[in-house]
Amino acid sequence: EVTVPNIKLGDVDGNGVINIMDATLLQRYLAQHVLLTETQLIAADTDKNGKHTISDVTEIQRYVAQIITEF
Repeated sequence: EVTVPNIKLGDVDGNGVINIMDATLLQRYLAQHVLLTETQLIAADTDKNGKHTISDVTEIQRYVAQIITEF
């Protein structure tokens, strides 16, 4: 049996909390400074379009700033 991890959109580092560190980690990925796991890439796709862009970073920042309450 295959178990699928519980993935929380926006929680790129997988620590259970969505914060600015998640946005920073995604920015570092976009700048090709770090690699992300498949689980992290799923969590990073906050607009669920299958792509990883600065728009996903912006959505995480908007969530952290409490401009939006969910993805």
